[in-house]
Amino acid sequence: MTACIPLVQIRSMYRTEWQDLAFSVESGSDECTLRVEEIVTHRLLYTARRGRVAAAQAAAAEFGIFRVLGPASGVSPEVLASTLAWRRQI
Repeated sequence: MTACIPLVQIRSMYRTEWQDLAFSVESGSDECTLRVEEIVTHRLLYTARRGRVAAAQAAAAEFGIFRVLGPASGVSPEVLASTLAWRRQI
């Protein structure tokens, strides 16, 4: 009988900044955790989980849009998230 080799999870972190906010998304085995912080104070403003990296990035952008531009803004979270320069770190 052969010994079981434990699986290694590869996590990736994606980071970007917009206005005065820092967005980060950490991908795990089955979900992604997003965080939105103030750049200057590093105060955590929002955290949540989504099923995919793109969905987590859009959720971070949505929170940022609501906070910076207000609820009546016509800016699409998906469009904003796709135009930001997300830096991938492993």
